Amino acid sequence: MIRKGIFSVILMLCALTQVNAQSEKKKKTVVKSVHDFADSVKFDKNVSKDSINCAPALPKVKADDVTYSKRIWRDVFFAENANKYLVAADPRKNIIRIILDEVRSGKMDGYNSDQFTMEVDSATIDGALTTLGIVSDEEFSDYEKNVRFGLRIVEDWYFDKNRSEFKPFIVGIAVIVPNSINLNTGPALPGGNGGPGGGENLGDLLLNMQPVVWINYPSIRDRLCKYNIAHANDKIGYSFDDAMQLRFFTSIISKESNPEDIRIKDRKDLANGVDKLLEADRIKNNLMQYDQDLWEY
Repeated sequence: MIRKGIFSVILMLCALTQVNAQSEKKKKTVVKSVHDFADSVKFDKNVSKDSINCAPALPKVKADDVTYSKRIWRDVFFAENANKYLVAADPRKNIIRIILDEVRSGKMDGYNSDQFTMEVDSATIDGALTTLGIVSDEEFSDYEKNVRFGLRIVEDWYFDKNRSEFKPFIVGIAVIVPNSINLNTGPALPGGNGGPGGGENLGDLLLNMQPVVWINYPSIRDRLCKYNIAHANDKIGYSFDDAMQLRFFTSIISKESNPEDIRIKDRKDLANGVDKLLEADRIKNNLMQYDQDLWEY
């Protein structure tokens, strides 16, 4: 009888341990580079409707097939007309509002850097926004103000020899805001007193932006795909995940991987905003040239 009683107690403890383990929040896989993605990522497939993964699975890449990769950081400015659809007045069609709301609710994990090692909470995000003079998320839905903000994308450009493809793999996205901000004046917009096309002003924007929160893109695609962008054709139901994958945005390269680990804005050999824009253009052209050099005619 004593042995049966002990055995019953052990079974009960095992059952309780299993229930507690299942009740804990399921941690998503953090993907820090295309090399981490190779042969490793498995997307969550939960049964609840809110957790159904609507993002098309990315083709798996074998680690041995990646023969070249280059990390690139690029800034997406909402001052550009081509990017304004990303920040519509409707909070459900405004990528900044979506990211902030999802991180605050715990549906997305937010991080303090593009290393994705230290998570941030709502208080940290709100404190950063308050310091920058942003007192309400409503300001992100005001066209006259949200043109001051943007996104920073970190991605790996890699060559897959198996598919003979040279393509980008987005690793992370950050909400960026001016580090010294006046929402009524802010940085000058492209084309306004900045020389031909506002080049100097766009170059100055590269100097003046800082991230508020980072998200690991591969692990939150199943959330971004639930929100549709504000497309000119209401019939087209492109999601924000589609917009990232199809690259429906214009951007300026702000950094490439380099031994000094410095951004273009910190280059002492680049005197002004125009020089910085030209350097960003040079990096872009180098990527295009690498793609061209892969082929023989």
